[in-house]
Amino acid sequence: MARRRRWIAAGLVLLIAVSIAVAVLVARGRTDTARIRALARDFTVAVDREDQAKIVSLLCAAEAGAVTGDDGYDPAHTGGAPAADGSLRITVTGIRVTGDTATARVSRGSRAPVTLNFRREAGGWRVCAPTVH
Repeated sequence: MARRRRWIAAGLVLLIAVSIAVAVLVARGRTDTARIRALARDFTVAVDREDQAKIVSLLCAAEAGAVTGDDGYDPAHTGGAPAADGSLRITVTGIRVTGDTATARVSRGSRAPVTLNFRREAGGWRVCAPTVH
């Protein structure tokens, strides 16, 4: 009888541990999705405003280095206000997170949607060039 109780107790402990692990992974997935959605919007606004410093701050290290190494890079150039015609209505859909990489479809007003690629880097998500396999 005591042996059976130990097995039941061990089974319950395992069930609780698995439930906690699943809850943590689901919460992390929701958090990643929200962070990627916000990053995609921030990046799109920065591009539309031609805010070079903001764009660089949202890029992966390799891409940021390529931009800042370009002769045309001017960190003081913050662009201007976005178009007032409503073309900046940003929609982010189809977010797919796979480990430390992700993709999302971004639409702005009537413009064709584009796919942005993301990578987890230095503890946060960054916009990156597509990963070549």
